Amino acid sequence: SKYDAFYAELLPNGNLARHSRLPEAGPNFGGAAGLIEEFNWDGDVVWSYQVYEEGVRVGHHTFEVMPNGNYMILVWEYKSYEDALAKGLDPNYGGRCLFPDGFRMGKNMVKGIWPDYIMEVNHDKQVVWEWHVWDHIGTGPDQIDINWHLPLSMGYFARADWTHWNSVRYNPKTDQYAVNSRDFGEIYIIDRKTKKIVWRFGNPATHGMGKAPSGYHDDGEQILFGSHDVEWLPNGNLSIFNNGTPRPSANRSTVMEINPATNQVVWQYQTKDHNSFYSDFQSAAQKLPNGNWL
Repeated sequence: SKYDAFYAELLPNGNLARHSRLPEAGPNFGGAAGLIEEFNWDGDVVWSYQVYEEGVRVGHHTFEVMPNGNYMILVWEYKSYEDALAKGLDPNYGGRCLFPDGFRMGKNMVKGIWPDYIMEVNHDKQVVWEWHVWDHIGTGPDQIDINWHLPLSMGYFARADWTHWNSVRYNPKTDQYAVNSRDFGEIYIIDRKTKKIVWRFGNPATHGMGKAPSGYHDDGEQILFGSHDVEWLPNGNLSIFNNGTPRPSANRSTVMEINPATNQVVWQYQTKDHNSFYSDFQSAAQKLPNGNWL
């Protein structure tokens, strides 16, 4: 490919699928890519799909190739500042990074708000399923709060990509998707048939069900901080790389296995000393067939 790669994985047929970074694709909140390409072993592009329309949408971070060969892709979509107000956005939202006239990010002027959505595309390039954060705005346990954001005291602020999803995984046994929101500090399970959020984990303060962190060394009831790479495990549990950013109590990353039936962390790895196992952004963990972790 003539493009840089943001993410790639090998497919069961031996091809390589990758999210390629279109230089013009933006806004780039960190993770913008815009082009899915599939290569054979001769290096030929055997399938591609562009997920970028300027000022409309941009594919980002990871994707999932489903058992039927369809691609499940994470996308940011544009909504205007006025659209956001109509959805209940507080004009004083977080302060610094969402303005009626837009804000400058690098060389680009970013306008409006860019919520996440999931798009399923088949090999005929037809969109066969979608799930939009925009359709689930609210403050309930199965909704996403348009006015929630990480507090300034933790080094973050309200942003145009306030949900910032970074991974999506499909479970064919349950017909459900797991997605991870870095900035909410949450994993969601979405039922494909009902399109409902049926489970969420990591930060109960996002929907009024627990205590938020409140300054130095106080994590509140939040468990996940800046997490990445949610994965389904064969036993039905989920794994996550919990970066620990921006955790008030310590710069420490943790690999976790979580049982969604009990809301319990059933296994975790972290080091005793702060900072000795720590990645503030990105990173991943994989449970191997022998039970070891990579």
